[in-house]
This record gives sequence, structure tokens and C-alpha cells, in this order.
Amino acid sequence: MTVATATQTLEERVEGWANDLCRALEENYKQETIRSHKRQRDEGDSWAQDYHQDRLDEIALGGGHLYKFAAYKGRKYIKIVMRQFDDMGPQRTNTYKDSSVHAFIDKKTGQVYMPAGYNKPTLTGKYPVRWDLRIIKDREYILNPHNCGWAGGYLYDRSTLPNKYY
Repeated sequence: MTVATATQTLEERVEGWANDLCRALEENYKQETIRSHKRQRDEGDSWAQDYHQDRLDEIALGGGHLYKFAAYKGRKYIKIVMRQFDDMGPQRTNTYKDSSVHAFIDKKTGQVYMPAGYNKPTLTGKYPVRWDLRIIKDREYILNPHNCGWAGGYLYDRSTLPNKYY
């Protein structure tokens, strides 16, 4: 987790928190993938057991081409983008490519928004701001890999969260 210093501006802190969110999302995806392969290995036939154990071994060695997340700075927002490894089909490049926008973070305020599309956040609706990184409780919650979800579920309605979180 990025440690903020007294001399950093809010914008610099928000950028650090955005990078922390990317790392938390990557760890969340890794743990979900491991959990899924273990479940499939334990419930499958011998071929499936071998396949899933091989995938678990790859992940343990730092491979497996798991999803990655990147933070791109724009004029007003930091865009959090999911990146997938391109190793399929005749046009494969065997590199990571941007695939979808996960969230937007306002550079000046640290407020987290759901994406409305690839280039802009959702600014309308009952609760357009999903989280505020300036609020310690919000920041600690979403930067924890057990709470943020690589698929973005934590960006939806917070009324379903236990009271101890919000």
C-alpha cells in the first residue's frame, strides 16, 4: 500500500491509491482463480485434476497469464483498465492488451465512479460516486483484495454491505 507523506498533494496521493487499487484487483483475481482451480481439481475426473493442478502450478511459479490492471492518467480522471493476455487466435500477439474499463477515479477528489463507457464515468443516477478514497474507511475497504472484486461488483449498491464496513 502506498504511504502518503505530508508533502504530497492530493492528486499525487490519488495516483498512488489508484495504483494500489490495481494491485489489489490483481491479487483478488489471482485468489479467485486459485480458488476456482482448486475446486475444479477436487471435483473433476483425472484429466480435469491434472489440468487444474498444472494451472495451479503455473500460478505458483508466477505465470498463468492472469488478468492485470493498469491506471492511465487522463485530463480529469484516472482510468482503471483490465488487461488480458492475448494468446488466442491467428492474430495473437502474446502480450497484454487493454480489454475493458473497470472504474474511473477523479484525480482531484479521489472519488471512484463506475464506467459509462470506455472514455467516461457514470455521473448520473442515485449514487454516482461509489467510493471516496479521501475517506479512510472507504480506502481501506476497497484497497483490500478480499473486498474489491476484479469483476467490479463492489462498485454497485453499497446498501448490501454489512454495517461494519460502511
